[in-house]
Order: sequence, then structure tokens, then C-alpha cells
Amino acid sequence: MKNRVHFRVASIPPVIWIILALFILYSFFAPGFFSASNLWNIGVQAAPLLVLAIGATLVILTEGIDLSCGIVLGFAGVGFALLAQRGFPIWLAILGGILLAGVCGLVNGVMVACLHLPPFIATLGMASVITGAGLVSTEGMSIAVRDEVLEFVSNGAPLGIKMPILIALVTFGVVLFLMRFTAFGRNIYALGGNAEALRLSGANLTAALIATYAVAGLLAGIAGILVASRTASGHITAGLGWDFDAIAATIIGGTSFEEGKGGVAYTILGVILIAVLRNGLNVAGVPNMYQFALIGTVVLGAIIFDILIRRLSGAEESR
Repeated sequence: MKNRVHFRVASIPPVIWIILALFILYSFFAPGFFSASNLWNIGVQAAPLLVLAIGATLVILTEGIDLSCGIVLGFAGVGFALLAQRGFPIWLAILGGILLAGVCGLVNGVMVACLHLPPFIATLGMASVITGAGLVSTEGMSIAVRDEVLEFVSNGAPLGIKMPILIALVTFGVVLFLMRFTAFGRNIYALGGNAEALRLSGANLTAALIATYAVAGLLAGIAGILVASRTASGHITAGLGWDFDAIAATIIGGTSFEEGKGGVAYTILGVILIAVLRNGLNVAGVPNMYQFALIGTVVLGAIIFDILIRRLSGAEESR
């Protein structure tokens, strides 16, 4: 009986315990944290990060990494804002911003799959290039956008659910379906787990890898539109630092950099952890200059704790 109870407790993802600990801590030090309006606010803040983190998860499953996703997010917002400013219909501007981000992901994929550049070099270089392009095209300024459609994307609530949350959940569901029931998902797992077996099966490894980075770019574009709708503007630095949060959420959610282990299912838990952590510190009134250090410490600690727990669980199962 004890072994069964131990197994059930050990099988619970470590990130859940950390989230519960934060809830308990904020119940004492962050008055108003559990108000309905603040809980909705956490969901809205987490929505773009969830979409971005899903893309980061796909890339990491191939044993790669995308260090450009945060800047691509901002670049999508810039592209959208510039198109809207020039009189394009708002839906066309939104589509243009997402496709622009998809092109960035596609180029990343070509550099990694065809030119065989290390992923961190290729994506870091892409981040530098589009940062410069974004700064030049906007002269370093935010491009304001006012439109009813954008307001609906930011604050609408069909079915009683805020639009950013609804978009993020639909995106999550679509990608989860693709990963579990399509060749696209099977190829991604195989690229990280056993690329040679995938090649012998007749699949095109180059095309599969390029597709993975392209989809990650499109997801960064969707996240960029969500952020632009919330700020009613586009700026190249809107996603600065989000790449760390997206990758951290992926690792906290249990996805490994090796052998294609993990998936998008638990990435949402890593996103919730980061969103709850940031929001609670704001509600508690912790000054911004301390928040960066605290968030970095907790996130790194969560990653280390998660890795140690999984190693211990793996060691016990092997006995």
C-alpha cells in the first residue's frame, strides 16, 4: 500500500508542487491575488507565453533550440503594426504579421537543416538580424494601432472566456492533436529520439526539421499578435527576454534537450508557474529591480528541482 501511495505522489509533476507552494506563499503576502479579476489577469498574461512556449517545445524535441523566438514575437507585432498603419485591412495585417514570423522560422529551419549550423548560432544570428531590421523600420519607436478588431482580440470574451486565453487554448489543442495523431508530430519526436530510424522509414529529415522551425515561427507570430493587441502597438523589443521564459517553461514542463523526450502537454504547467510567479510579485508590490533576480532564481531552482526529482524517480524505477 505504501508503495502505491509513493508511486502516486512521485508521479505528480514536480512543477505542480512548486505552483501550490507559490499559491500558499501569495495567500499570505499578496492580498488580492486570489480575486477573480486577478486570476483572469494571470490567464491573459500567460496566453502569449503559452503559444510561444509550445513553439519552443517543438524545437527542443528535435534536440534544437530557438533563441530568436522572443525577438520574432516582437517582429511579428512590428510587421502587423506597419501594415495596419499603411491602411491594410486589420485581418490582413494580422495575417501578415504571423506569416512574417513564419518566414523567420522557415529561415531558421533552412540554416539548421540545410546549412547544418548549430541551432543556437542560427537562431541567435536571426535574432540579431531582425532586431536591427525592426529598429530601422520603426526608427526605434512603438507603432500604435487602434482598431475594434484588435480591441476584441485583447478584451473580447466569447463564451465568457477572454479572447487571449481562448486563442492560446485552441492553439494548444491543435498542436497537441498534431503531435499525437499526425506524421508531423511523429516526425518531431523521431528527429530527437531516433533520426536514423526516421530516415530509414523514408521520411525527409530536412523537410521535417524545416517544418518544425517554421511552425515555431508561426506560433511566435500568433504570440506577437496577442502581445500587440494588449499594448495596442508593435515594438521590436516587445518579446525581449521571452525566449528564456518559453524555454524555461518547456524544461519545467518535463521536455528534455535529449532524445525527444517530453511534449507540449505539460508545457502549460511551466507557463502557469512563470505567470503565477510574475503576477504574485507584482500584486505583493515587490519592486521591479528585485523581480528579475527573484524570478530567475525561482525558475532556475524549479528546473533543477524538476531534473533532480525525475532522475531520482528514474533511478528508483530501474531498481
